[in-house]
Amino acid sequence: ATDPFGGDAMKRQPRRRTIGDVAAAMPYFAVSVVAALLMYEVVVVGTMSQRLVGVVSGVILVAALVIVRLVLAERAVAAAADARILQERRFRTLVQESSDATIVLDPSGMVRYASESCNRVLGRASGELEGQPVTILGGTGAESLRRAAESPVGGESIHWTLNRSGGDRHLESVVSDLRLSEDVGGVVLTTRDVTERIELERRLQVAHKLDALGLLAGGVAHDMNNLLMSVQVNAELLGE
Repeated sequence: ATDPFGGDAMKRQPRRRTIGDVAAAMPYFAVSVVAALLMYEVVVVGTMSQRLVGVVSGVILVAALVIVRLVLAERAVAAAADARILQERRFRTLVQESSDATIVLDPSGMVRYASESCNRVLGRASGELEGQPVTILGGTGAESLRRAAESPVGGESIHWTLNRSGGDRHLESVVSDLRLSEDVGGVVLTTRDVTERIELERRLQVAHKLDALGLLAGGVAHDMNNLLMSVQVNAELLGE
């Protein structure tokens, strides 16, 4: 299997012999030795000693127990492998179906992985982005995204705009520095479209300004009313 992020973390290395491999081969070696002894006793000596019968029985019993244990261990390993594959599929589905676009960059700013959600968020297919510099995205944040790949700050939010379908879309990219991760080995940009949020914030600011103007106008009107009342009272007194 290859790293879903396009990295080198999961490239297969030459497999080395381990103690477990030797232990797994021991039952077969023991059975081979016993078979050789049996052949020697039967063919050469012509009979099988009582002592050899006991050794053969013991070896067969131990070999059977070891084989049973190996079978159980193999089943446990297979179950763990199935669970890992299921987890990887679940993770891949969550990433691909997420409303956020996930991009992994190498230190030079090249896109090593792009989720399918990039098509929805950025208007670019994942195959179109992978292997290209992140600046291919364009927009106001192209250089900021490139700098984030060179000198990432974990948790940093980059706000930028991108022109799509004749209109500007406001985007927010959160930087995650996973260069030391064996599974990722790069800088992850999690990007979402925040255009609606920005528009709501703008409308809220306008509403607050209108409320402030309303309060100011009400205060001025109240003060003017008090002033006019004073003028009216003084005019009535002078008229008397």
